[in-house]
Amino acid sequence: MTDIPKPTVQAFLVCDQVIEDSLTKKKSLIGIFTHLQAPSFPFQHQQMGLYFCLTDAEGLYHFDIDLIYLNSEQLVCRATLPNIDIGDRLQISDFGINVPLLIFPAPGRYEFRLRMEGHLIAQKDFSVMPPAGPFHRRTVRLSIPRFSHHPVYDRTPSYRSPVLMTERRSLPKTS
Repeated sequence: MTDIPKPTVQAFLVCDQVIEDSLTKKKSLIGIFTHLQAPSFPFQHQQMGLYFCLTDAEGLYHFDIDLIYLNSEQLVCRATLPNIDIGDRLQISDFGINVPLLIFPAPGRYEFRLRMEGHLIAQKDFSVMPPAGPFHRRTVRLSIPRFSHHPVYDRTPSYRSPVLMTERRSLPKTS
């Protein structure tokens, strides 16, 4: 086997989804993140996108991507990519991968590791955390009491009536 040049990694990003335009081949990264919130553990995440960009590469390359739970150095999963043939060292090559269904066993720090021919060439870490607390919710419901027919709080169209204005003037003045 001949030696192939070790590529330079210009970018390695984690996101919710990578979309590739069929005409231009441009990649759109949707939802780039460094933290995920999980309602419970083990946490089943439906899809995650990975993007990496290489230069100074020429030849046929074999890539693996590992997901490691850093708290225990546990291998969560490994993806093997089809061999990639890059024809010109001056070419900038970018790749988008959507990984379906990942299971995170516990809260903590995780890391994707990009390996070329078994050698680590890039890594990207992120956190998977439980919700911050009982008050951390996306939807906030407020219970606001409605004061029916109260001259000050009634917001019906009749609030401009002369009766209301008279009632407001009759409120005691504060010093």
